[in-house]
Amino acid sequence: MRPKTKGQVVKALDKPGKDAKPLDIQEHIKCTHRIELATNLISNYKNTIVKSLGRPAGKKRG
Repeated sequence: MRPKTKGQVVKALDKPGKDAKPLDIQEHIKCTHRIELATNLISNYKNTIVKSLGRPAGKKRG
């Protein structure tokens, strides 16, 4: 049974963290699960995951 793709991205983000590039995540998933996901899909999932965790506020202007 194939694991869910969003779950694979979440697991791939555990080690390198939220700063990981989609290409690095793609390579990790390809090596561990033998499944190739498109980088735009990985990027979309990553953005959703990071937003749900909450980002620190950026620099204030002024």
